[in-house]
Amino acid sequence: MASRPGTTHPLRILRLAQDLTQAELATRAGVSRTAISAIEQQTLVPSVTAALALAEALATTVEQLFGVSPQPAGALRWAWAPTYVPSRYWQAEVAGQYWCFPADADVSSPWLAGDGIAPDGHIPTTLLPVATQTLVIATCDPLAVLLAEEYRRQTNGRLLILRRSSNVAAHLLQEGLVHGAGLHLATDASPESNAARLTGSKDTTRWSLVPVARWEAGIALGGRAQDSSLSDLKSSNLRWVAREPGSGAFSCLQEVVAERRRFRLIAPHHEGVALAIRSGWADAGPCLRLTATQSGLAFCSVRTEHYDLACSDTTAQDPRWQGLLRVLRSPEWRSLAGFPGIDTRSAGAVREVLA
Repeated sequence: MASRPGTTHPLRILRLAQDLTQAELATRAGVSRTAISAIEQQTLVPSVTAALALAEALATTVEQLFGVSPQPAGALRWAWAPTYVPSRYWQAEVAGQYWCFPADADVSSPWLAGDGIAPDGHIPTTLLPVATQTLVIATCDPLAVLLAEEYRRQTNGRLLILRRSSNVAAHLLQEGLVHGAGLHLATDASPESNAARLTGSKDTTRWSLVPVARWEAGIALGGRAQDSSLSDLKSSNLRWVAREPGSGAFSCLQEVVAERRRFRLIAPHHEGVALAIRSGWADAGPCLRLTATQSGLAFCSVRTEHYDLACSDTTAQDPRWQGLLRVLRSPEWRSLAGFPGIDTRSAGAVREVLA
């Protein structure tokens, strides 16, 4: 009973047969009305979770609604080419597509056991049930490991963390590779910068921004720079470790070192900046107060950044994402305001939806 372009989708037929509007079915199934409209117009393939919820709401089966399971075996794809062979990987379903995420160094959640190993680098053929229980977030948040653990404890689901800068995380989100992207481009002086990163293109997707924390960003200092003031840094000829252009940390660095220059060392995340300074490879670099303090480094504050998680309007209805919102709103997560330079008191409230 699989629908074809130009035919009426079985979802619409069964919905109308039960005298339900799209909004009424959306409420009953816990998905968005726009998602139901897109499925009926055959412009969206539902996730496994959404397909099961719709089938239950209409007292039918996934096969009756969609002809076959939304993702048949063999539909797995690499999210990106593995760096190493053999390659350990994790599986996750994002927006109706099953992905295998290679477990590359400093990229994915190293504290999670892999779902399997591809001995020759070829894509696996077996879909695992854990894929539909996995939420994928791209972020450079140093507290993401704690969020993943709290997510597991409160929801019994799995939060897979891809360690990426704000700019790259937004790109992965817009490409449909992740459920959410961590952005910290916004500041008190420029509060809409996170939103601006997701808009301005021809893409008509609607995005939700969910506050996670406000944190203190600045310059970590070591070696000959450890007693420097912010004004000293603007004029000193120090050895810098930077982050890649487009990251929130690089934007912070530009506020201190205004002139254009090429940086010899580029770190992949906040912890990498601190490691370079502690190892004596650099005197200074941009990171969070939390990371500098935990690494025993001096710190010069530059600005307060707004760290938000972004997701699509469709993902916002996903039970996995709703579980994440419950965690962010929980007393356990908000108690993390006691960490140096971190304020999580406003976490979890959907701040805006962008067109």
